[in-house]
Amino acid sequence: LFLGDAAGIPTLNAASIYKYDAPHKLFIHGMPHMALSDTSAADAWATDSAAGMSAIVTGRKTNNGVISQSAEAVRGVRDGEPLDTILEIAERNGLSTGVMTNMPVTDATPAACYAHANDRRQAGEIFVQLLKPRYGDGVDVLIGPVPDGVYAQTEKMGLNIRAELSKAGYAVRDSLDAVSTSDKRTVALLKTDDYDLWDGIQRAVSILSKNPKGYFLMVEWDGHTNNLRRGLDRVIELDTAIRKTSELVSKDTLIIFAAAFLWKPSFAAV
Repeated sequence: LFLGDAAGIPTLNAASIYKYDAPHKLFIHGMPHMALSDTSAADAWATDSAAGMSAIVTGRKTNNGVISQSAEAVRGVRDGEPLDTILEIAERNGLSTGVMTNMPVTDATPAACYAHANDRRQAGEIFVQLLKPRYGDGVDVLIGPVPDGVYAQTEKMGLNIRAELSKAGYAVRDSLDAVSTSDKRTVALLKTDDYDLWDGIQRAVSILSKNPKGYFLMVEWDGHTNNLRRGLDRVIELDTAIRKTSELVSKDTLIIFAAAFLWKPSFAAV
């Protein structure tokens, strides 16, 4: 599952024009099955990433700011029912699972895959849920930046998060280059969001695809265009990575691109 944060229809076409001087020229545009999905929040037409990604990975709408809990949740006040995510269903069925992002690993989009919280700002509580999976042994590969605030929050909870991850069987890495394809379970806690997307995908797929039952991998790449050139370059980078992934993986692998943005996300599958 490739997730372009803020990379909806207008951004995709802008990226195509930027790269190819014509609309609808991205690899994503040529994927054989395309549709629109309504992931508006339960309490508003305009969704944030928490409610939007929760809808994508659980099939249920929830309120803005809520991570993979039902709409009975009140942000920062009351929990809703935990909703099973795609990643958790994969874990329940013995598949390997991974999450990769250039946003903080506790941010709404990656968190919605593995955690449940009534407020997306609960970064420490969200991160600790990696160590308390509801199904299976939880996320097998996690790659992405970690803000210093997460360490501070988990320390207040009495946890040395790196030590706890090691005890849980993870190889804890500080850079993408340190991630070994011989790792069985790995967490790469990066200090930057500027790393090689395609390199990360290859490493993650190499580790996860060892499971004969298969795997689920979510890859988020930021497509916000408040910095126009940087945002469009990242969309092109993601599009290229999706094309290369389609050439790398077996033909029975389902590849989905979805976009989280304010109204109706586009998605495509091959």
